[in-house]
Order: sequence, then C-alpha cells, then structure tokens
Amino acid sequence: MSKTSELIDVLKKVQAHYEIADGFVREVGLFCDEVSIPAMNELRYAGYHVFQAIDATTGAVADLDHLRKALGHCDRAQYEAAEAGIMEASGIITRVRSDHPDIVISDVLKAYPDFLKRAKKAYDAVIEGRSGRSSVTDHTEQYIGHFRALKEAVDDIDAYSDDLRAASKKVENDNRKYYLQMAVRIGVPIAVIVLTFLLRQIFEFNITP
Repeated sequence: MSKTSELIDVLKKVQAHYEIADGFVREVGLFCDEVSIPAMNELRYAGYHVFQAIDATTGAVADLDHLRKALGHCDRAQYEAAEAGIMEASGIITRVRSDHPDIVISDVLKAYPDFLKRAKKAYDAVIEGRSGRSSVTDHTEQYIGHFRALKEAVDDIDAYSDDLRAASKKVENDNRKYYLQMAVRIGVPIAVIVLTFLLRQIFEFNITP
C-alpha cells in the first residue's frame, strides 16, 4: 500500500470514528450536562489534528501521525463521555435509597437490586480504569456498554417514580396514624388519672371543715 493510499484510508477511519464519537457524546449529553467539557474538548483536539494533517499549500492529507492522534482523541472523547455518564447514572441509582428511606425499594421496583449491582460493577470498572495501565481503547467499549445498561435502569426508575413517591407517602401517613394512635392510647389514660386526682383534690377541699 502506498503512503497516499494509507493516508486516505486512515482519514476515512478518522471520519468514521469522529462521527461515532460525536454521536455518542451527544447521547450522553442528553443524559447529563457534565459530559460536555472533557468529551467535547477531545473532539476539538481530534479536529485540530485533522487540520494539522492537511498540507496548507496543496490541500492534500500529508501527515499520518496527526491522523493517528486524531483517532486517539476520538476514542478518548467516547471514554470521557461514557465515564461521566456512568458516574451520573450510578449516583442516580444509589440515591433512590436515600430519597425513599422508609420503604423497601424492591417492593415497588423489583429490578432495583439488579440495578444496584449494575451500578457497582460499572463504578468499580471506572475506578479500576483510572488506576490501571490499560489503554483508553481497552476500556471505551466496556464503558459504553455499562453506560447504556445504567441509562436503561435510570429510565425504569423514572417510570416508577410516581409509584415510589406514593409508597413513601403511604408509609409517612401510616406512621403519622400510628403515632397519633399511640398518643391517644397513652394520653387518654394519663389524662384520666390527672383528672381523677384533681377531682379528688377538689372534693377533699370542699369537705374540709
């Protein structure tokens, strides 16, 4: 293969990777706003290297090294986007328990324990990726899979949000009724005792010469 043919082939590969990366960054961006800065920066870096690969005089693609760097930034853009999406989705899933502390979430949403397992698995993968020495490419596809699985879980949680609120409200109302009943059960006998004591004191006072 001639150098020109190789340059053209790599440029086509960059174009395909850029379109995939841009689409995925937009997908995650619809889910969480935080993805925009690092992931979009990587896409900008990819565009920069493509421009640097073009000979300004002839307009021909002339620098293979810049094209390969552009490919790397496309992969990095997906990696950054997926990691941000994973962290956001994991947080949403785990916060359900603190948002509804008085109910058993799985009584309303049976798949919730599985969602927690997904979130932990994805979170652990991100932590391992940050501390490991594997390349970005090794993790990108895995991260994308994790993000999409967590996004489905968040969509299911959203679909059950009214049911979760209703269950929490019912527990709150039941607790209020219970405490009111306990107050009545305890308060009424005490009130009777106090009233009896007061009446006795009044009666004794009245009959005292």
